[in-house]
Amino acid sequence: MIVRYEPSIKVDDGRSIYQTLQDTNNPYCTDIIKTLWSLLDEEEDHQKIVSLLKKFDGLLPRLFSDVVIEELNSKDREVKVSAIKKFTIFWKLTAHDYPQYKPFYD
Repeated sequence: MIVRYEPSIKVDDGRSIYQTLQDTNNPYCTDIIKTLWSLLDEEEDHQKIVSLLKKFDGLLPRLFSDVVIEELNSKDREVKVSAIKKFTIFWKLTAHDYPQYKPFYD
């Protein structure tokens, strides 16, 4: 069983924040995910970054997957190598959460 995080906070029209984000396909969320993903390439607090990415994956799994897949499928060798490095960091830091957390699952 795969559990996705769905906040219980409601917006004005009674929908949850999760529903609102899904319905609007908020471009700010994509930008935030891309920024967090890019930070894995630097010497930052990887554990905190991965924790935040996991939250976005729980809220917007398709957006999160799209960001990662876009880089992994890049024709640019440097971008692809960087994406593999970031994916490795992400995978190592989420391995202890398996099977409760399964990234890139629909």
